[in-house]
Amino acid sequence: MKSIRNLLFSGVTLHCVAGIAIASDIGKSYQLYHKLGSQSELTPRGKILISPSDNDGSGLSATFIKDNSAKLDTNAFDSMVDSTALYTVVVIEDGDDKSSLSLSSLNGAPHVSASVPGCSLRRSNLREEISLSISPTGKLQSVSYRPLISPLASKSCDNLKALSEKPE
Repeated sequence: MKSIRNLLFSGVTLHCVAGIAIASDIGKSYQLYHKLGSQSELTPRGKILISPSDNDGSGLSATFIKDNSAKLDTNAFDSMVDSTALYTVVVIEDGDDKSSLSLSSLNGAPHVSASVPGCSLRRSNLREEISLSISPTGKLQSVSYRPLISPLASKSCDNLKALSEKPE
């Protein structure tokens, strides 16, 4: 199986929408996972840290820390694109870093998710924007996920080379 290490988040933009009340806290972390198509297992991508900005302390700063073990299974990604399945990101509030879990195993843990067609992510060349909406007390309210597709990108995935065929 050919994998591409740390391929996702190559062009990610993180946004944070939150009230001022969280700025007085030290910070909060959110675990980021993803799921390719109909796979039941969530794979860790990393951690998002929200903390007061260093500049003047009145704003917030969002930092993404990649999971060093995160790898993209390019064959599974290609299969997701070919079957027109969805790519899903899941954000878990204050989650412990688990190597793998499934949506059914979250058992009421505070989490949010967003899905997009796998082809959209492929057309964006894996560039993406993730926005978290957080309450003034730091509770996770929603996630917005958007592949950043160039206006010059192919309009379909039919004529794109499979990721598993590209060199690492």
